[in-house]
Amino acid sequence: MTASQALPESENPEPHSAAKNLQAALDAEALAMSKNPQSAFHGKTGNGRHLRETSQTVGLAFSGGGIRSATFCLGVLQALASRKRLASFDYLSTVSGGGYIGSWLSAWIHRKGLAEVQESLAQADNVNTSTAPASSEPAEIVWLRRYSNYLTPRVGMFSMDTLTLLATWMRNVLLNLIILLAFFALLFTLPYGLLRGYDALATYGHISGYAAAWGGLFFTFCIGYNLWHQGLRIKRERNGLISVPGVILTVIVPGVFSVVFAVIWWIRLPARLGYGICQRVLSGRSAAGLAIGLGVG
Repeated sequence: MTASQALPESENPEPHSAAKNLQAALDAEALAMSKNPQSAFHGKTGNGRHLRETSQTVGLAFSGGGIRSATFCLGVLQALASRKRLASFDYLSTVSGGGYIGSWLSAWIHRKGLAEVQESLAQADNVNTSTAPASSEPAEIVWLRRYSNYLTPRVGMFSMDTLTLLATWMRNVLLNLIILLAFFALLFTLPYGLLRGYDALATYGHISGYAAAWGGLFFTFCIGYNLWHQGLRIKRERNGLISVPGVILTVIVPGVFSVVFAVIWWIRLPARLGYGICQRVLSGRSAAGLAIGLGVG
């Protein structure tokens, strides 16, 4: 849209500078809640910030967990309503399965009002003993129980919802098995690759000794640097060398390679000193297995 096509001033949206920030939204919320006789803000004067700073508010939180969480939260609501405490809460926070029951409660309160909802929820008895057995719960709860099977609304062994749920479960299980089997296959074949590397490095025992020495010095220096930083004041932005990736790269990886090179150098040492028995004991792929074990450990 060009400047000549701009909207008239009366139709232009509110400028960005006038947009409410978080504090302004909370203040407006407190003022709106002060009109509720059951709210902690009711009967107090002042602006929204003053109301929030001088009031003791209470929140109710419903955690997740699917239909099991929704069922548990419904029982909590019924218990609170039977004690006339449902209106004692100023805030409602929900997630996942708790959001299922929380949205149902919010919609019910919006349509019927908090007082009527609390009275209806307080009817927790399942049957009327004075007449024929029948549910004494309100129609909203009966509807909720009847249609709470939201994963497979169409029941039946061969319904499309059941078959879709079964196919989704099999897909997820197969994907997880593929990932796990590939990981363990790589883990079990890793020693063969290390043994190949040992065969290539076995003829360069003296170089392995130098590599182990320099790697050990670097490993020791990084350990000391990290320990020295433990006594310093904690900053918001941590030094890269003392972060988790930094410790892995500067301490764990050099330490593992230093041990591997040191064991390879130690294995080749009897051959240069002429200790035949020791050489036979520590030679070959059995000694390489010891190096791999120490390095991984």
